[in-house]
Amino acid sequence: MSEKIKQKFWGTLQLDNLGNAVRSLPSKVKKSEKYGHQFDVKAALWVDGGISIDVWDNENKTSIKLGKLNLDQDYVQPSSSDKPDQATPKEEESSPDLPF
Repeated sequence: MSEKIKQKFWGTLQLDNLGNAVRSLPSKVKKSEKYGHQFDVKAALWVDGGISIDVWDNENKTSIKLGKLNLDQDYVQPSSSDKPDQATPKEEESSPDLPF
């Protein structure tokens, strides 16, 4: 954990919707040297502390819902005396059954 973290969230992404959005909105896909392929999304912070993630389909005038993040009520910001765990994130293998 980092002392720079203000708040944590948890949630899920709707992979079927994400795959459909990537295929139907190729103009929202960007590629960079540093981060590879990325997909432009928008997020809204709600009064309950949750964040909804979606992408706007201008042609069909619809919003494609991609997921929601909820406020992590259990997160306590570490004090400066706490030593953060330096575990490196493990990269997941891609699954052949993903929709994209």
